[in-house]
Amino acid sequence: MDRVWRYVLFLFLLAGICNMLPGTLTAQSVELPALTYDDSKISQKEIISCYEKVNQLIVAYPDSARQLFQRGIAQSNAQHYFYGVALHTIGLAHLQSDPKIALRLLSQVKKHVVNEQDADIRGMFYLLLSRVYNNLEYKDSAIAAAYELLKVALDQPGADPEEANSSLAYQTLAACYSNNQKDELLSIYYYEKALELEKKYKRSKYLGRIYFGLGSAYANSNNGDTLRDDGYRKGLHFLQQALPLLTKDTFLLLSAYQNISGVYGNLNDFDSARVYAQKSLAYSGAKAAALTRIQSYYLLGILSLRQNRFAEAINDLKNGLNLAKENGLRMKMVQFYLKLSYASDHMHQYDTALFYLKRYVDLQDSLVMEEKMKLTVRLELNFRSAEKDKTIAQKNLELNEQKNRIKTNKIWMAAGLLTSFCLLGWIILFRRNVQLRRGREAEQLKQELTLYQQGEEIRHLNAMIKGEEKERARLGRELHDGIVSQLAAVKLNMNIIRLKYPLADARQDYENMLLQLDETALDLRKTAHNLMPGILIEHGLVHALESYCEKTSNFTGIDIRFIYEAMIPRMEPDLELSLYRMVQELVQNIIKHAGAARALVQIDFHDPLLILTVEDNGTGIDLKTATLTGIGLSNLQSRVKALQGRMDIKGSPDRGTSVFLEFDLSLINKAGTS
Repeated sequence: MDRVWRYVLFLFLLAGICNMLPGTLTAQSVELPALTYDDSKISQKEIISCYEKVNQLIVAYPDSARQLFQRGIAQSNAQHYFYGVALHTIGLAHLQSDPKIALRLLSQVKKHVVNEQDADIRGMFYLLLSRVYNNLEYKDSAIAAAYELLKVALDQPGADPEEANSSLAYQTLAACYSNNQKDELLSIYYYEKALELEKKYKRSKYLGRIYFGLGSAYANSNNGDTLRDDGYRKGLHFLQQALPLLTKDTFLLLSAYQNISGVYGNLNDFDSARVYAQKSLAYSGAKAAALTRIQSYYLLGILSLRQNRFAEAINDLKNGLNLAKENGLRMKMVQFYLKLSYASDHMHQYDTALFYLKRYVDLQDSLVMEEKMKLTVRLELNFRSAEKDKTIAQKNLELNEQKNRIKTNKIWMAAGLLTSFCLLGWIILFRRNVQLRRGREAEQLKQELTLYQQGEEIRHLNAMIKGEEKERARLGRELHDGIVSQLAAVKLNMNIIRLKYPLADARQDYENMLLQLDETALDLRKTAHNLMPGILIEHGLVHALESYCEKTSNFTGIDIRFIYEAMIPRMEPDLELSLYRMVQELVQNIIKHAGAARALVQIDFHDPLLILTVEDNGTGIDLKTATLTGIGLSNLQSRVKALQGRMDIKGSPDRGTSVFLEFDLSLINKAGTS
């Protein structure tokens, strides 16, 4: 249950810090400028003046501001005024709801901004860039951008670090590090640096946000440790200080209420936790969006479950469920169904518990099925496109053959005419040409046969791999949809039997049997997810590998690190699945044979090359005497060959093993469309 509170504690922390951009105003009545960026050519000074006016429209009139920023970019481009282009592009990127679009806009002006002498525009650029990377979950890139922002603030001539950018840089760094519980001490350090600046120069603009972030960081640093509570106590102190300073910021105020409730819950002070959860519900009911009210109901439901007040928990969870249904938030509905099933089971309402459990399973499967249907449609469209391209290629081939036949006939006609004038010379020349042509045709035929054999071998390997993956998916669905659901129903029926026929002497054995059922269902669900990795379809190769390494590390005790570049592109689903299986095979070999304590999985992309590296510090192998014909490595070699890739294994006894896989995506894409 502590994991739930840790999730609640940091639900809104990062979003609050990311909104702190220069020029952003609270919603208010702002009059549109009478004349801004008209069709006539205006001076550079007028461009900057218009930008300052448009910047005030961002909150009140975002659509108008977006159009005016675009016109400002056009005016600046017309005059080759790159400072104006960069300034307006940053403003336009700030208005984008899609972080990928914002990142593309910022990339377009990066070369102009980094060489710009004006520290303000560089500060705005790096602050927004860090926010965008955070939203895309590129932690390392977000931290690098935040450090650039700090460098801009501290390197200004004659400067005392009292500028707002210094405080913002420290807050941004703290928010970046707060994503990972291992980095909470760094998060606390940078929040305290920002707090020191705010107090030193007696400013209050960001004080409430800093108290909020510092309190959340201290609370999270406790890391669910039930033997100590100093982190929770310090966090509660700073969160209480933040409350009176956040009265004008509805979003952060509600976040503070919910975080305080979560801290009190971890301290087992459920009455205080309930008070702040109810404050969040009452406040959000009047001023905030439905999502915040849903979260408040969920908090109250979890509190009631922890206090064994199951009737109240059911009431709160039902209210949240109804609100989630009204707003079509099916992911939230899944959470409520699961908790309602748990609460109903403890109220001995087994039919109701089974009803909610079925709703949970059905909705969860429906969400997974929708993603699969989307993938199926994309694959069908790709298949039809490939068939059309194949038909066009065949028609072109037939046309070329017909042209070749016509050309050959013309040659023979000319040869007949020439024979009547110079028969002897023609015979000699003809024989020579025939021999040369036959030699070329024989060589060409040999090359085509070799290419055809290679292509057939690759297609055969691809068919085998796809067949294996279909079988994995079928087994995963049968385990997940059939056996796991049946085990859950068996557990409910056994509970009913226990109530009807009490067995006092065998109670402990019965409880052990139920525990074994839970463990069996969990193992089967893990196996089903490994056979049918849904995270790969939903979030792509990088997130799937990161999750796999983390889970495998926790399960085996081997320290498996995962490293990747910030911009690994999404690829075709079949390709991502093959790469995922290769890493699985290599990691399983490390677990079974290497005797390693540490391992590293790394993925790099240097267009068009994709490079996978898997290393360990285990017993290693002697390449002179080792055989690489095991089933696992044989499957791996087949997958690499099917993707026209290259595999290199390096190792020596007692020095670990390194496996390098390299794939040319341009060759794979070309093969996929041929």
